[in-house]
Amino acid sequence: MVIDDAAGGVRVAFSTPKRIGTAVVRNRARRQLRELMRERAHHLPHGWYLLGIDHLAVDNSWGQLGISLDRVLAAGLSRAERRGSHTAVTTSESM
Repeated sequence: MVIDDAAGGVRVAFSTPKRIGTAVVRNRARRQLRELMRERAHHLPHGWYLLGIDHLAVDNSWGQLGISLDRVLAAGLSRAERRGSHTAVTTSESM
């Protein structure tokens, strides 16, 4: 993530490799994460977010996926606060 007020909001992109499944599975995972991010956007600082999805995310229920997303976002935001704003932050937490 890159915390950046110039982004004008929370901008999210997804990385969905073919190894997680068919196009139908990858699209479903992106739709679910897009909705979960939409629900959380008003609590997040403006900036650029890239979410990488691994095979575990596909098997998660809606609630488990939300919990995993919250954990990843919390870890990323914690690192961003320690490094200061306008800094790229990565986390290896699995979703």
